[in-house]
Amino acid sequence: FAAAFEVFQTGVLANEFVGLPVAETLMREFEEPFQLYLDGDMTLDEFLTTAQDAWMGHFE
Repeated sequence: FAAAFEVFQTGVLANEFVGLPVAETLMREFEEPFQLYLDGDMTLDEFLTTAQDAWMGHFE
């Protein structure tokens, strides 16, 4: 854990999207169906499938 903490101290906190070429698109394609899920307008399976399908086009 000490070595991991040293690496953490030398770095900069960033979210998992930072640095990806389509970061804003990825966040939007995740957040929009996630909001529908939170509002009860989409099931968990529908949300996950929708987000994954949208993302796969960027990573193929």
